Amino acid sequence: MNNDFGGLHYDRLGISPTVRNLLQLTFLGPDWTLSNSRAMVKAFSGGLEGAVHREFWMRVASRWAVI
Repeated sequence: MNNDFGGLHYDRLGISPTVRNLLQLTFLGPDWTLSNSRAMVKAFSGGLEGAVHREFWMRVASRWAVI
């Protein structure tokens, strides 16, 4: 599983085929959208994984601020 750039394994995440089809109908890039949402949520968790995700999102925010 890759929470940063998609390529999610829906079966390992426990996502049913019905929800998978709904995501595909709703979003242009469902893997990318879901993985970014999961990365945002993990940014609020503690530990090393949370710190890595916070650093990633701070880089994204700072680049958008410069633009």
